[in-house]
Amino acid sequence: MSDRFDEHQRQTPDHLAALFAAPDADIGELDTVYLQIIADYLIQISAVGFQREGRGVVLVDIPEVARPDGHTALLPAYYLSQAKTQLSGLTWSDLTIVQAIETYNPRTEVLVRR
Repeated sequence: MSDRFDEHQRQTPDHLAALFAAPDADIGELDTVYLQIIADYLIQISAVGFQREGRGVVLVDIPEVARPDGHTALLPAYYLSQAKTQLSGLTWSDLTIVQAIETYNPRTEVLVRR
């Protein structure tokens, strides 16, 4: 990892590996730790996506079963613009998501939903 990470951040992949190894690990904690590890990556995807396509969301594909192999591998993440969503006829079933996407300030805010 880069020297810009502090000690806590260096320990996070180890924490994630321990969670994956624990059969009774809390899935919410696992999600949180994983998102901490890839936060910069997700922010970069969202910034580029917003500049190119306008308002949208970043979707992260987190499989139910994953095994860390000791390498810092990122799971697939995709930018889905609001315009593409509307053109394809897709709709969000949760109206709070729709409201959040339409009202947040993408230049200064990031939405995260598990």
